[in-house]
Parts: sequence; C-alpha cells; structure tokens
Amino acid sequence: MTLLTHLAEASVRALALAAVAGLLSLFVRRTAARHAVWTAVLAGMLFLYAGAALLPPLKLTLLPPAPRAVPVARLPFDGPAFGATPRPAPPKPAKTNWTPGLLLAIYSAGALLLGARMAAGWIAVRRVVRDSIETDDKVRVSAAVTVPVSVGILHPLILLPANSTEWSLEKRRAVLEHERAHVRRRDPLIAVLAALNLCLFWFHPLAWWLERHLASLAEHAADDASILVIGDRQTYAEALLDVAAALPASGARIAFSAVPMARNTHLTARVERILDAGRVLSPGLTQGAVLAVAACAAPILYTAAAFQVTRAPAQPDFTETLPYELRLMVAGTRLTAPEAEKLEDVLKTNPDDLDSRTRLISYYFVNAMPARRVPHVHWLIEHHPDAEVFTSRVTSTEPYYGTEEAEKQLWLKAAQSSSNSRVWATSADFLARNGDRDQAEQLLLRALAEQPADPGFSRRLAGLYISAIVNNPQAPFAAHARQALETTNNQIVAREAVRTLAMFDPGLAGRIAERAGIDPPIFLKPMHEVQPVYPALAKQSRIEGVVRLKVTVARNGSVAAVAVEGGHPLLIPAAVEAVKQWRYVFNDRERTASVEIPFRLDQAPESAPATAAPVPRLQHRTDPVYPPLALQARLQGVVRLKLNVGADGEIAGVQVVAGHPLLVPAAMEAVKQWRYEFWHESSTITVDVPFVLP
Repeated sequence: MTLLTHLAEASVRALALAAVAGLLSLFVRRTAARHAVWTAVLAGMLFLYAGAALLPPLKLTLLPPAPRAVPVARLPFDGPAFGATPRPAPPKPAKTNWTPGLLLAIYSAGALLLGARMAAGWIAVRRVVRDSIETDDKVRVSAAVTVPVSVGILHPLILLPANSTEWSLEKRRAVLEHERAHVRRRDPLIAVLAALNLCLFWFHPLAWWLERHLASLAEHAADDASILVIGDRQTYAEALLDVAAALPASGARIAFSAVPMARNTHLTARVERILDAGRVLSPGLTQGAVLAVAACAAPILYTAAAFQVTRAPAQPDFTETLPYELRLMVAGTRLTAPEAEKLEDVLKTNPDDLDSRTRLISYYFVNAMPARRVPHVHWLIEHHPDAEVFTSRVTSTEPYYGTEEAEKQLWLKAAQSSSNSRVWATSADFLARNGDRDQAEQLLLRALAEQPADPGFSRRLAGLYISAIVNNPQAPFAAHARQALETTNNQIVAREAVRTLAMFDPGLAGRIAERAGIDPPIFLKPMHEVQPVYPALAKQSRIEGVVRLKVTVARNGSVAAVAVEGGHPLLIPAAVEAVKQWRYVFNDRERTASVEIPFRLDQAPESAPATAAPVPRLQHRTDPVYPPLALQARLQGVVRLKLNVGADGEIAGVQVVAGHPLLVPAAMEAVKQWRYEFWHESSTITVDVPFVLP
C-alpha cells in the first residue's frame, strides 16, 4: 500500500470516527466530557496514520456476485482460424503517470512546512522558559509573553507576563486557577498532538477544525473549573478581559505547545458564557470517568482502524480453460441478433471464415432457428467436414424432417473423397444415429486401420455395437455386434463393452471379459445418491450427454477419489461434485466402480405410482438420537428415507428422499439398526422418521 493510498484510507476512516463522535456529543452536556470525546478522535487519527497496520484485520467478507442464468460476458474472438498459431499483440508503449509523484511532492511540502513551523515554535518556547524567572512551584515570569500561558508536555509550566507582579490578588488567583486547570487536564500535551495531527493531515479539513475545536473546549473546561474554585463569575470575567486587553492586535501565539488564557477570537461569546448564571458549571472528569471514556473509545478505534470489507474471489471464467474451438461455440451462444447479421455479411465476402460460421451455427442452435442453421451445417460438411464444430451437438439436424437424406449423402460423399480418418469417424457417427449401422461400422473399421493407436475410434466402435445390442437387440446388426464383441482383439472395445453390458447382458459381458483376459467389473451399489445440478450454460447451449466416471470407494463407503473417463467439459464438474457426495455400502477393501451420470434436457415425466405391494413387517425399531445442534436450533420435522430390505430382514441400503440436513444423519443411523421379518425376496420400503421437540 502506497503512502497516498494509506492517507486516503485513513482520511475516510477518520471521518467515520468524527461522525460517531458528533452523534455522541449531541447527548453529552459536560464540556470536559465533550473534550474527552474529541480527544479520542484526535488519538484515533494519529493511530490511523501510524499504527493501524499493526492491528489484526477485522474482515467482513462479502459473497461474490451471484452467477446469472444467462452468460453476461462476451468473449472477443479476433484470433486465427482453426489450426493457426495466434500472433502476439504488438507491445504498447508504456505511459509515464506523473500524478502520484506530484501528489506525493505536494503532500510532503505541506507536511514539512507545518512541521517546520511547529519546530520553530517549540524552539521559541524552550528559549522563553530558559530565560524566565521562577517565582513559585511550576510558575515562572517572562518578559517574552504578554498573557498567561501553559507550556510543556511531560513537566508543564505556567508562564506569567512581567507585569503580573502588579496584579491584584483576585486577578492573580483567577489566572493561576485557570492555568492550573490546563495543567491538570494535560491540555498542553493535547495541543501538541493536535499540531502534530495537523502536520500529518494538513489536507484534511477535519484536522484544522479539530485543532481549533479542542482548544476552544479546553478553554471552556478550564473556565468552568476555575469558577468552581473561585466562586465569583464576575471577578473571573473581569480578569479574563484584563488579560485579553494585553494581547497584541494579531493575537499571535508563541507556539503550538502553549495554551494561553485569552485569545481575541470569540472573546465576547466566552465572556457571555462565563456570566450566564443559568448555565450549570461543568466540573472536570474524574480518573474513573477518563478510564470509562477510554474503554468505550478503544473498541470504536479498533473497528475504525482494522475493519476491512473484502469480497470473496469470484469463480474464474471456465471458458478461459476451454479449447479455442469450444470457446467459439460458447461465444456464439452470446451473440445478439445484430451481431449475427454482421457475421452473415462477413460470410458473404469470406465464406471460408470458419470462426464466424461456427459462432453463427451455435447462435442459431440456441435460439431454435433450424432454417438458418442447417444451410451452414451442410456447407461445412461439403467444404470442411473435418471442422471441430462437428464434435458438438449444435450441428445435429436429425429432428428437422426433410434434411436427413440430403445430409447423409453429403457425409457419404465427404467420407469417400477424404483421406482424413476423423472425417470417416464423424460420418460414421451421423450414419449410426440415423440407423445405417453397417456403413458406420465400415467407416470406423477403416479409421481404426488407419490409426489403430487412437482410442477414440475404438470407443466409437464399441459404442456402435453396444447401442445396437441395448436399443434394438432383435435387429440383425445386434447379432452381428454380439459376434464381433465376442471375437474382438481390441482391448479398448472389450473393456467398454464389458463395463456397460454387465448391466444389461451379464452373460455376454462375462464371455467378452473371459476372452479378452480382463476382470469383469464389480458393481457397488450406492445407498445414497445426490443428483447433479444441470449447469446453466450447458442447459442454455442445449448440451446433453453422459459423463463417465471411475469412483474409488473406501471401506467405509465414502467416495475417496473420482477420475473422469469421458463426457462433455461443461457437464463434468457438476457430475463430479454430485458423485463426491455419494455413499456406498461398507466393503471389505477399497474398490473401484464405474459410474455414468446422464444429463438429459427432456427428461420423461415420472410414471404414476404403482399399486403398493405387500412389504415385510417391522420387528425391531431404534429411535433416532436428537442431534444437539438441531435441538439447540429448535429444528423439528420428518426425514423420509427409502430402505432396501434384504430377504433376511437386514437393511441393505438407505437412500435419502427428503429431510433437513441436520436431521438426516441421525435418522439414517437409527434406521440402519432396524430389523424386518424374513421375506421371500428383497424389497424397497419408504419410511418417515419424525423428529419432535420435547
């Protein structure tokens, strides 16, 4: 933090202190108490300048701005086309900013000028004290002063003018009581601190006002204390006027460290205040009152000095980590209609601008404009079938009738004329989605023969076989797929098939695993699943699919680690975050399980509940222990659980349906100890566990 920044921050915090002191002054009548309040403000300003950085910060952390449902930023894409290397931007000439240096020079000049003035006054006071004559304890006479004045910090003295020997006893007594009141109250020390504060904050109006206001309050407090001792307002007022008459016309003071009895400023108002018989005189503060003021001021000063408002760091923009092509698609979802029209004009003059075309396809997809999107997709198939945009669903045209056959012919033509294995695989994807699995298989086998080390082609081939077996098992291609999988030597194809088919056709999965020499997967059954939250950007971009994860399950059933095997980058974080909260049954050792998390935009509505089947009777019930935190928070309610009851009556698994998070663990712990009667088969039972406050 620079000095200028520190001064600006201290100035603002000092204003806050002054505002609090101003409010307190409205309720404080005693002059000495008001002087103590504003002295605390003075101490606070000095501490803000010199010692605030030493305090531990008192932070108030604000949450980052909530993410909006629609993208708010627009990513500029003025980079190169696909495959090109971006050119570094030319360095901008550095500009010299003279403003901070100029402000620092002005501040230093002002502080040095006032500091020199203060030092000159201090030297003058020392010279006057040295040349003065001591007449009484802590009372000295000097020809250099014209009015009584109190000077000194650690050992304050009272200086009287040379003609004080000619004063009457009443006047001398009034003068000495006034100056002794200043000495008792340590007003010379406060005057020095106010002068030092003025040197440091000379630019701040509060510092100038505070220096004058403290001096005025000190005079009023000393007047009240003197009158209480003398007992005669009239005599004291006359003494004050006599002393003021000796002041020079300028009313100059000899130093900042001196507190004179009389000043020319506001003398009339001060005399009227003294002679006001209806005003109650304010005695000085006792030591206990001073300690009370200090105790009240300490937490306020600490808060003003250490309070910091910070904002939690916002989540980084995920698009910065995406590949360039995918960033183009995301940027397309954020286009406006006028921007889309401008890109259309760009393509009329430069049709090979793949960046603009990719953004337009994404824009038309999100805004459900197939009539304008499909021609761009067909142009890409015909001219650039290897474009990265074909890996995204934004190029899908199947739902729009009348385009499938034309697009099929375009892909067949592209596959026949291209020597790029990626084009063959992309063509196979389209053919497989439209039911032509035979040609899709030939293209994938051709791609594998060209690049056998590419695992993506093997996974696509495995997916082609698996989809045929699962979705249309009676079709001729399904029988061919079974035979191909049972005789394959491709380890990746075999593993993919075993992992998925074990849930649909365990026999086939076992035969494939045995021939390939791989272990069939052990499927661990989760007893508590958390459904993922569909990412807003993925939903807006109409992205759906399946995220494949490999989960490492600890012996206690918790998820120890999650590894990503596949899935769309926009869907993976939500799937991983959900699976981390899953809980499995206890195991004899650490195991791994494969998990697939589906994301579907058009989920089918839940079917109507079937007629309730008979369930076993509960034979042993354990009531839950009320969680202490929930009891302290006065929380009550019902936790609904779904139980998997084995044929032996033991609880095999517990899944949370609903309930307060503070009550769910206790309910699950109790239900795990329940026992049902023996039954002819395992069953699923939904139970409610109530929590009622005593």
